[in-house]
Amino acid sequence: MWIYISFLFLPIVFQFISNLNDKNLEYLSKHLFLIFAIFLIGSRYIIGGDWAQYNEYFNASAESDLFVLLSLKGPSYAILNHLVSVVGGSIVLVNLVSAFILIYGLNKFCKDVPNYWDAYLISIPYLLIVVAMGYTRQSIAMGFVFLALSFYKDSNRFKYIVAVLAGSTFHVACVIMLPFSYFFTTTRRNIEPINLTVGFFIVILIIFIISFNYQYILKHYVSMGRVSSGAYFRLFIHSIVFISFLIVRRKYQKNYDDYKLWVWIGVSPFLILPIAYISSTIYDRLIIYFLPFQILILSRFIYLFKMPLNRIFFRMCVYLSYSLILIVWLNFANNRGNWLPYQSVIFQ
Repeated sequence: MWIYISFLFLPIVFQFISNLNDKNLEYLSKHLFLIFAIFLIGSRYIIGGDWAQYNEYFNASAESDLFVLLSLKGPSYAILNHLVSVVGGSIVLVNLVSAFILIYGLNKFCKDVPNYWDAYLISIPYLLIVVAMGYTRQSIAMGFVFLALSFYKDSNRFKYIVAVLAGSTFHVACVIMLPFSYFFTTTRRNIEPINLTVGFFIVILIIFIISFNYQYILKHYVSMGRVSSGAYFRLFIHSIVFISFLIVRRKYQKNYDDYKLWVWIGVSPFLILPIAYISSTIYDRLIIYFLPFQILILSRFIYLFKMPLNRIFFRMCVYLSYSLILIVWLNFANNRGNWLPYQSVIFQ
């Protein structure tokens, strides 16, 4: 348990280091943190609820040919497993590559927040511990989602779509982020014909991808009656952040030009809530892709207040809240035993 809590406190320590205004030290501390995160996530051993299934998946991918790999769920993940087995690697190397993709995308995304240490701390309790160490395919897809969202400043719709589609080849639910490419435009003139065409293309693509995976979704999520009780708690956390976002929306709009993008990302978990009545697990897997909302909005929220004391107060509130989330999860979550105690191949 203590290694997770120590991981959470690293951004706080490095936050103080960054206040020393030593660029070299700040650069070093940032990259040390990112490297540590990759190895903490990637070198885990028998950690996460799906560890056994991923091990079986690795063995199956290692023995399969290309055509079989392309037919497996998450074909790109299957190919990654196969390539790792070809070079003599194990599931640990797969996890290290997966962690690198997630951290690379997250780091790109965090360049658009006022203080990346705030963003990293917010990411740790659920994204970097629960998702990255438990849902490997989805964590890779999240890396591509973060990368896709980092293209907003350049209004590069094409790169956004390509990144999201690449993520969907690891985890199909990633396609839920495709419609937000609508907002990747800078002028009114290109809204009508281009956005309508792109919108039609995206709808057809989503229908095709979901229909291709329909039988698997029906069998493994609906028919088996899988339940994710934590989905509603995660929706509760999202709701608090979204309400805070709406309260300060005027200040936000004065400082940033991406309000429409983020208000739609923020409202989406409520729009798809009926899915939870079919399967709370499907809903839980989908709302993971809206985690960037919390990371970006809370990181920016702190800096919407100009007075230093106000910033300190709100930063403390954010830090304490996410520390409490981690502590509560480590002590009371039904599936916490799959993450405790932390084990690594490095320390065996």
